[in-house]
Amino acid sequence: MGTGQYRIGGLGRQGPEIQIDTAFLILMAAAFAFGQGGRLFSLLCILAVHEAGHLWMARALGVPLTSIRVTPFGAVIRTDSLTDLGFFEEITLSLAGPAANGLLALGAILIRQTPLGNYLMIHDQFIILCLGMGAVNLLPALPLDGGRAACRILGRWIGPRAAVFVSGVLGYGAALGLIGYGAYLWIRGTFTPFPLAAGGYLVWAVWESWQSERFRCMRAISGKRSRFQQAGAMSVHRLRVLHTLPVGKVIRSFRGDGYHEIMVVDRRGNTLGIIGEDQLIRQAVERGMDVTVGSFLRH
Repeated sequence: MGTGQYRIGGLGRQGPEIQIDTAFLILMAAAFAFGQGGRLFSLLCILAVHEAGHLWMARALGVPLTSIRVTPFGAVIRTDSLTDLGFFEEITLSLAGPAANGLLALGAILIRQTPLGNYLMIHDQFIILCLGMGAVNLLPALPLDGGRAACRILGRWIGPRAAVFVSGVLGYGAALGLIGYGAYLWIRGTFTPFPLAAGGYLVWAVWESWQSERFRCMRAISGKRSRFQQAGAMSVHRLRVLHTLPVGKVIRSFRGDGYHEIMVVDRRGNTLGIIGEDQLIRQAVERGMDVTVGSFLRH
């Protein structure tokens, strides 16, 4: 559990760990202090639907989640490894939350047109907040859902490092926009803590995302290197893979223990070269998980 987060347990025996960001608790306290309790309750309902969308899609795709961190913008979902998610899976899982918000808003609009709407009293503010939550999360800016999807798409052309940098810059732009909007409301005399709190949180969250997304794979390598230096020896697993295999699929086949050597062969079984685990992951961080392992032999 990271700094500024509170663990409240998991979803079932094998479910992901739930973590609450300190910024989310501060936002709740500020909402009550400024008489925004009703809006906060609506926000909690919308967040619950947002996370339900992520969880449902993760279960549908068979993706195991290790933790869900609740933030002012929704949740940051974590898996065991960066390579657990394929290209389609990561994009689909990222966009499931905003899609759930859109469906909730659509359902609320339709219910208002029925006799049931007279009893539920669904206000315009709830629909606007719901659509706003989905729209903000679709921005191609880290650490938002749209930013994670954009990173994976851009990473195919410009590499993961550059994609994370671009999405992070857009994240800072979104943060400044929220802070500016909050200041504008304050000047007009219609102060609400949500834009300022969310913008301030986003500044910090972008920086954290830059660190974690860039070096998550490299940390795995450095951890093995540290264990090797302590023990002085480590078992070696050799994999024989086709040169056309995506590097992400190769890394997903790694065992948790030992070091891996990857023997790259062509379709006739001829050996094209051998790549070490650390070299493979360094190249994957630079160029992405979807490129073929054979292309690394030419660099």
